[in-house]
Amino acid sequence: HVLMQPRGDQDRLLRAVDDVALGELTDVVREAEVPEGESAVPPAKIALEHSLQALRAAGAQAVGHVVENHPLDAVAAAVKETGADEVIVLTAPHYV
Repeated sequence: HVLMQPRGDQDRLLRAVDDVALGELTDVVREAEVPEGESAVPPAKIALEHSLQALRAAGAQAVGHVVENHPLDAVAAAVKETGADEVIVLTAPHYV
């Protein structure tokens, strides 16, 4: 089960600090070019589909959806629904 959260301003500072820590200063400057909010939903859907296709190609039964609000609640619900023993969190570019 794959949950994809569109990028938003809630994680902008974290992304910038991460870029600086990794020495990727040009990425910090380009951070404003990355879609956020409603404009980030279509790219999130595309990234989700790429991840699902890759998992299925590897033989996994993969389903998923884009989560726009309260991602931790969505993760908790998915764990309860599926009985998952493990949760894997991926960050951008979200591709498996």
